[in-house]
Amino acid sequence: MQRWLKNNKRPFHLVSGLGSGFLVLGILLVCIPIFGFTGFIAGTIILVMSTLALIGLQLLMRQSRLAWQGEDLLVGLDWFGYQRVPLEIVECFFIGQGASMMPDEEGNPGEAVTVVVRLADAAKDWHRRDVNPKFGQWCDGYITIRGTWSEPLDGDKLKEMNALLLAAKKRGK
Repeated sequence: MQRWLKNNKRPFHLVSGLGSGFLVLGILLVCIPIFGFTGFIAGTIILVMSTLALIGLQLLMRQSRLAWQGEDLLVGLDWFGYQRVPLEIVECFFIGQGASMMPDEEGNPGEAVTVVVRLADAAKDWHRRDVNPKFGQWCDGYITIRGTWSEPLDGDKLKEMNALLLAAKKRGK
């Protein structure tokens, strides 16, 4: 799998820090006998839950928003997994702008740069899919990926992605 648009790791790092704090708390409760058996049980539960949460976060951080594998563009607009789109119906990538789904400094709905994936008009079966609205939307033959949840976006990144798309399509022929 070749990653074309990576995840924004900053929100996951913030939550990982919180999870690491709970991990330390769990270790302390298990290892320090002051709290007795109740502390040991609570510590064990906290330790297991924070470990599972940190593993889940690591998996989420590794997921890309867009990747290429074989004949497919992999679109990661859900918490886990990808939806496979045949490369032959992907026409191009371009920059857009849309709601970030996060408030700005004044609490107003924020705006974010987006990546828009244009799909072929003839591929009507691919024009709509259900995705997590936090990450983007998929309707009317366009897949919109919110920049809030991807690596930084600019014209150079889009040129690179379009070049990768062209090269992948040429390999498939």
